[in-house]
Amino acid sequence: NLENGWKIVLLQPVEILTARMKQLQKMLAAAILLSVFVVFLLSFFLSEILSKPLRELDGVLKKMNVSDSDLEIPQEIHIKSRLDEIQRITWTINRMQKRIVKSVNELLKANTEQVQSQMLAIQNQMNPHFLYNTLETIRMKARVNGQYDIERLVKMLAKILRKNIQAGSQDVTLQMETDLIECY
Repeated sequence: NLENGWKIVLLQPVEILTARMKQLQKMLAAAILLSVFVVFLLSFFLSEILSKPLRELDGVLKKMNVSDSDLEIPQEIHIKSRLDEIQRITWTINRMQKRIVKSVNELLKANTEQVQSQMLAIQNQMNPHFLYNTLETIRMKARVNGQYDIERLVKMLAKILRKNIQAGSQDVTLQMETDLIECY
């Protein structure tokens, strides 16, 4: 459309008109292929950046699979990552690991204390004073009845028992050993 209202029509061969469209189509196809290739490379590198630390965490977690007979827990985990989430997961696993070690140690200590208190209770059930009083009663009955041999045997037995019980709490001297042999 011209200002005067006339129309100009140009005649060109179809090849010239379609050549520009074909060139534009080729450029568009190349741009699409290039962008697909770039996206593929980016996704590959990003997946490697994400999956490597996760594989390391998975390996550490497999090592932390603790059974009753194997209480070895690996040292603190150090995973290099540029991703805050993975570092946070690593930090959480380290904290969990320290809590497990602390709990296992507390459990072992509690079990040890329980065994020791049970042993003390058993030892207290065999109260030596009761045994000595009973032996002294037997000795006195033997003396009253004129059975001096039995009295002497019970007296020596009481001495042997006293020395054996006291021997666990102190060092035994040669004199103590010879006294024990005489009583025996």
